[in-house]
Amino acid sequence: MTTQWIRRRGKVDDLVPTYQTAFEMTAGQSIDLLEYRDKAPDDPLNTRYPFSRFYSTMNLNFDQWSSGTTYYYNPYVVGSRHQLSTGVSYIFERSTRQKFLTYDRSISAGYAFDKRNCPSLGGCGSEGATFGLNYSINDYLLPSLSASHNLVSHVWDAAMLNLQYQNTSQCWRINFRLDYNLANKASGGRPTNWAIDASLNLTGTGYAGLGELTQASGAGGR
Repeated sequence: MTTQWIRRRGKVDDLVPTYQTAFEMTAGQSIDLLEYRDKAPDDPLNTRYPFSRFYSTMNLNFDQWSSGTTYYYNPYVVGSRHQLSTGVSYIFERSTRQKFLTYDRSISAGYAFDKRNCPSLGGCGSEGATFGLNYSINDYLLPSLSASHNLVSHVWDAAMLNLQYQNTSQCWRINFRLDYNLANKASGGRPTNWAIDASLNLTGTGYAGLGELTQASGAGGR
């Protein structure tokens, strides 16, 4: 099952209006009829499992903000039968300036819950929240920050800081990323890591990583 609400954007007398899918919801579940035919209802060794996992998704879009939610119901698992993931974002401004430069000022948040096969809701499974922020200082400098909080162990288990610089010549850009991951520390590794990535705009059609440029040049030479 799918249902939608499509919203017309623009003035009433606009000859070329735009449309936006403001609301969309889907839901579904299947039934295995062979479970009823092949298994006797009074036989304890042949338990019937006719229903599949139920699923439902819901997406909302209204100009500057959007959200998406996915829900599953698992009818035959032990413990919690529910799975849920949802997220919302608000865009203050997002555009491509001077043909190639990314400009983004937005915030986002998310939540996920999955405790299948857990005898109790506490101390088992996964449950967490995520947060993100992109804030362009100008057309050339875009810092981003994201973090996740584990609601089972009550710790901040991951964080990421990314700084993107787009050169004024529009010929190259560079990304510096710093990561923190608590799982790496628990396994004996370093909790923090960093990386630098460079992209070039040699053809005037957009930025590409060095690996992509190598593949493109190889394909053109054949």
